[in-house]
Amino acid sequence: MLAEHEDARIVSGGTALAILMRQGLVRPELLIGVRHIPRLREIEPDGVLRLGAGVPLRAVEHHPAIQERWPLVAETLRKVATPRIRNMATIGGGLAHADPAQDPPAMFVALDARVLVASTSSERTIPASEFFVDYYETSLDEGELVVGVEVPALPRGSAGVFLKYTPRSVEDYATVSAAAVVRLPEWVWYPGKFRRRRAARLLRSAVTAILARRRAAG
Repeated sequence: MLAEHEDARIVSGGTALAILMRQGLVRPELLIGVRHIPRLREIEPDGVLRLGAGVPLRAVEHHPAIQERWPLVAETLRKVATPRIRNMATIGGGLAHADPAQDPPAMFVALDARVLVASTSSERTIPASEFFVDYYETSLDEGELVVGVEVPALPRGSAGVFLKYTPRSVEDYATVSAAAVVRLPEWVWYPGKFRRRRAARLLRSAVTAILARRRAAG
């Protein structure tokens, strides 16, 4: 259907697209709903967390296994807008929308997540750090759709946090936000002696078109 209609748009939760349509910024010829495709609604918290593109944010933030093993994911999504919005907004919609002021992208990049995309002829994986290329622009090729995201578990001794500053209410878009993941120091054997190794990743969002990333190790 996408190939047959040049100005068709995929819609699941529709929270971002509805705003753009009300503002007259986009006028799709056709809306293709994917909200009830079973594969896109799957949550698989195994060794790697896999979230289908159609999973609502609210379902993720309240999932017991995610709260226990991927707390940064649950914590970040809990800070998105209002419960009513999170009941509609989906994982894939926020990724494909690629708004640098949104909360989840920085978290996914900090956690080294991978975006799962597919077309009628192929599937591939894109590191979240390479997925966002500009304001509302991604590295998706023509005909590709976001079908999910994979989030690896943090190594032992690691922790993460997501912080945002808003001018009025926590439900607003952030003026600036940051996601950080830190690995506590550990002793590692290098040739000839032991050395302490530690690592940290910090992502700032809502301040530039592309997420500002810092990585430190020592």
